[in-house]
Amino acid sequence: MASIGQRWRRAVAVAIGRMNPLHAVALGYGLYIGLGFLALSLPWAQAQAIPALDRLFMAASAVSTTGLATHDPGSSY
Repeated sequence: MASIGQRWRRAVAVAIGRMNPLHAVALGYGLYIGLGFLALSLPWAQAQAIPALDRLFMAASAVSTTGLATHDPGSSY
């Protein structure tokens, strides 16, 4: 009998295999933005307190390579 972890991994693999490519790209962007937001939210990642919306914007800007910033990255992070 398969363990819960093995069944879960198999179910995720099947769901990803059936995913529309557009949905896969959107999910990838969302995951990278979320990971970037979490990394920028770490206490030792900030030189000064930065609002959560600005951290989210910085993460989205980094993933989409727009180069827009609400704070100077060199002195804020």
